[in-house]
Amino acid sequence: MEIELRPKPGYVDAPADWNDPLCQRIMQALPAGTRPSDFVVSLDVTARKA
Repeated sequence: MEIELRPKPGYVDAPADWNDPLCQRIMQALPAGTRPSDFVVSLDVTARKA
């Protein structure tokens, strides 16, 4: 089986600009100087059966 993982840079940080109350609470709980993408990654996953 062939598996391909492609990171989606910037995708995780994009919601940080929204005014969503949950997003704002998460941002406030992060250590100073960090972003969500320092802890979470978003990937496109593709698999092909040989």
